[in-house]
Amino acid sequence: MIQTVTTTDIVRSPRGMRLGVVRELLAELDSVTDAGRRFTMDKVLGLLSDEVGSVASELTELQVRALARALADLGRERARLLPSNDLFVVRSQIITDTLALV
Repeated sequence: MIQTVTTTDIVRSPRGMRLGVVRELLAELDSVTDAGRRFTMDKVLGLLSDEVGSVASELTELQVRALARALADLGRERARLLPSNDLFVVRSQIITDTLALV
């Protein structure tokens, strides 16, 4: 039997709700002050780190390494003097899209 998962099912799950929050935070990243940007990036990085940690046992070693590298990239971008919103958002979306499939 083939089980289909709809977008509605993903959003209703606790993980889907948290990933939805991440997407909303990323959408607002361009409209916040510099301090707000850093705060938002910290929140996104924390949420994604927690989500990756919670599903790591369900992922292959390659997936875990790819997500760990993407998280490290996010951390480096966040730590830059003038972080790039575009780079941060693209990496974050890669992670959220991957986690939405787990």
